Amino acid sequence: MPSIFEPTLLLSGATLAAASAAATIVSQIVNEFVLGSGQPQLDVDREWNIWAWVGSASILAAASVAFLSAVAIRAWAVRLGMLAAWFAFLSLDDIVEVHERIGIRLGTATGLIEGDESARLWVVVYLPAMAVSLVVLLKIRRELCSAPAQRVMHWGLLLIGLAVAAEVLGSVTRRIGGSGAWPYDLTVAVEEAAETAGWILLATGVAAVLFAAVAAAEERP
Repeated sequence: MPSIFEPTLLLSGATLAAASAAATIVSQIVNEFVLGSGQPQLDVDREWNIWAWVGSASILAAASVAFLSAVAIRAWAVRLGMLAAWFAFLSLDDIVEVHERIGIRLGTATGLIEGDESARLWVVVYLPAMAVSLVVLLKIRRELCSAPAQRVMHWGLLLIGLAVAAEVLGSVTRRIGGSGAWPYDLTVAVEEAAETAGWILLATGVAAVLFAAVAAAEERP
């Protein structure tokens, strides 16, 4: 049974996701087309700025609620615990860029893609873990979520998928006009906006599962 707080939780998560996506896109557009790339803190394609922190924090939020859910729901402890560990790694990876280094090494070793573009080969390396986590999340969505929470998780997963697709598309748009051209800048804006919003929605959906588990525990005699 859903928690009485679920409607407020889902609405808050959806609002935060929409606001973060809008702010990300506006920040990139203003920095690139108004300020001429003059403000590194507004560039969503840079590391170690406010947007990098926001992206990593959104993933860490999903990791945190997955871990707490693993503690609260014993029957799902292993699967939720694995998700929590994977999400925590992705949060750290988003800051220290392990995935990009792996992509560059793979590109160098195989000769498939040269230069900075090879960083996007991380998708190939991470694909098995992403597939497993997707299967687990879909099972959680189907068996533990209420209908409203299912919709929130559905959109979260779609947005994260869009972010991955935009990451791959970035190789194409960068070749069209370079990293300072509008096709690449808009692709980056969509990628970062979709990624952050997707993780916020995913964290919200898992949090709804956690709230429901806590409410059910409190009702037991």
